[in-house]
Amino acid sequence: MTPDGTTWTVGSVRSADGTTIAYETAGEGPPIILSPARTGGSKPGLAERLTEMVSADRRGDAVALFLTDAVGVPAEAVAGMRGMPEWSWMEGLAHTLAYDSTVTGDGALPAARLAAIAVPTVVLDSTGSPDWLRDAAAATAGAIPRATHLSLAGSFHEVPPEVLAPALREALLG
Repeated sequence: MTPDGTTWTVGSVRSADGTTIAYETAGEGPPIILSPARTGGSKPGLAERLTEMVSADRRGDAVALFLTDAVGVPAEAVAGMRGMPEWSWMEGLAHTLAYDSTVTGDGALPAARLAAIAVPTVVLDSTGSPDWLRDAAAATAGAIPRATHLSLAGSFHEVPPEVLAPALREALLG
């Protein structure tokens, strides 16, 4: 329960790359928030376009659209990705991309909701992630009164367990 008496439901969605995004988080224990916030967020109508593409069995086109319009991957890079073995795996998850776009909405930071979180919170980012993702983590931590922001050595959207575990142990247990 937050200081104003609001109880939030803990929820999560699975991102196309397998990342769990926690949202509307509050409660007794220290939450970990993984924020997808990006200035501008998803382009209007993106979720609908993705759904139409998947319904028309254009899964690869849906993945390409999501990567360019929602994630910001250059079209040339996406064209190269289409030939990689992992592409078919991403096509298999294409039906979830509209959910990602819907949940992240316009990408605006929910500052008022975050400011109501009264428990210690750890917000993480990976040093190998793009600036927009790292900036979102910093902004999220800045909006939560008792938040700690950690930038951990890693690759795009990923921190190795051997780096993550000790950092979380220290941040959460002291």
